[in-house]
Amino acid sequence: MQNKIGILGFGVVGKSAFKFFQNKKTKDEFIIDVWDQKILDTDSQKLLTDKMVQIFDSTVHPLETFIQSHDYIIASPGVNLSDFYAYKDKFVCELDLFADNFKKPTIAITGSLGKTTTTKLLGKLTGQMSKYPNSAWVFGEKHKVNPFIGGNVGVGMLEVDENHEGFDLGVLEISSFQLEFSKYFAPHIAILTNCYPNHLDRHKTMKNYIQSKFNLMRYQSADQFAVISEQVLCNEIVDFLTEELQSFKSQICFTFTKKPDFQMLKSLKINIDKIFYKNENQLVCFDLKTGIEQVLFDLSFLPEVTFIENWIQVITTLYLLNADMISLLQYFKQNNNEFEVDDHHHRVEYFATIEGVDFYDDSKATVIQSTIAATKMLAEKGPVILILGGLGKGVDRSPICQELAKISKLKKVFCFGPECAEFSSIACKLDSLEDIVLNIKQIMQPGDQVVLSPSGTSFDFYKNYKERGQIFKNLVTKSY
Repeated sequence: MQNKIGILGFGVVGKSAFKFFQNKKTKDEFIIDVWDQKILDTDSQKLLTDKMVQIFDSTVHPLETFIQSHDYIIASPGVNLSDFYAYKDKFVCELDLFADNFKKPTIAITGSLGKTTTTKLLGKLTGQMSKYPNSAWVFGEKHKVNPFIGGNVGVGMLEVDENHEGFDLGVLEISSFQLEFSKYFAPHIAILTNCYPNHLDRHKTMKNYIQSKFNLMRYQSADQFAVISEQVLCNEIVDFLTEELQSFKSQICFTFTKKPDFQMLKSLKINIDKIFYKNENQLVCFDLKTGIEQVLFDLSFLPEVTFIENWIQVITTLYLLNADMISLLQYFKQNNNEFEVDDHHHRVEYFATIEGVDFYDDSKATVIQSTIAATKMLAEKGPVILILGGLGKGVDRSPICQELAKISKLKKVFCFGPECAEFSSIACKLDSLEDIVLNIKQIMQPGDQVVLSPSGTSFDFYKNYKERGQIFKNLVTKSY
């Protein structure tokens, strides 16, 4: 009897899963159906009908009925399954499928902020560092390392060739939705960049959100590593966090931007293996088991392509992979000015100077912490005019007003969209982004910096954050 596999959503993940099963030698043992919330484009419809795959329209076929009628379900991250936990035994996580088929070491990155940049930096540097022969990589003494970069960046993680020939390492960006139903995926190194309130419209509570993030580390073994940001310990439910961490088997490593209170860390009763922290311009490793402290890396030669918090986790991960730190420093000394990270669009992206005013697109800022960080960074250079908007995903965004009020160089704040009431104490509300751009034209002065950094998702008016950012750019260039 053939098993029925249902794919929910035919985006990047859905297409990746479809291709994965189509390439299986045992594909005659199962039937694939696809359900989507929207009408598929012509090419997708043709692809599926040519393979005799039935397409289910959400307007005709309710999601629960589709789930009930299939043996296994693979869901795209955008499909909300929070009301269908009764069927969780049917849900197959793409991460678990990846783990079944990719037998090389994997670095997996999750977090509220910084995961895309961290993923791209690690993908780039593991490839570049393989040119230096002194690194005794965990995957063998190879002078050329070819990383597979996938998940939320690169390509769908199931797109990689079934035999994985030519790849030495997987570098994956993972969302909380992808981790929600993971049952055994265990990367060699799991990185948690931070954990701010986010996606509470889906996860309902901060506890549920963190539990999903911690699934990245839950199934690791004693020879694997969990690299966790100091910010996680600042969370409002720190007691729950420490209880979760106490159950992990992996080697837990915390990263700090300054020397931490070691006695405080010991009092948490977490089995912490190592602490990596910034001391002046040096990255220092302190082994809590042996008491040995050593300087690993001179951070002053790092290019300014991301925040120091991300860099500390990147260098820490390379160290845990046995990359040679002297060679890494040599690489940055030689390439600092030319070093770039691919596709930095919509993340504090400078795109124009008009009448002495610099314009930045930070449309990817979908949480308040990202907007605060971007505003502070720009304020170090001069006055800032900020544009807020978007949807909060179930998160109360009003605390941003108090934080922004502390930034002396913040000249003016505008907002637009259905949730402007949250910003009423600090922002001027206008009906549209176009109205804001025209209003800014009247008040801006040479030396000002204008940034769209909404602090919320784009789904109030736009398809995604990329469309929102591009429309902002078009409005600026058209209106000035």
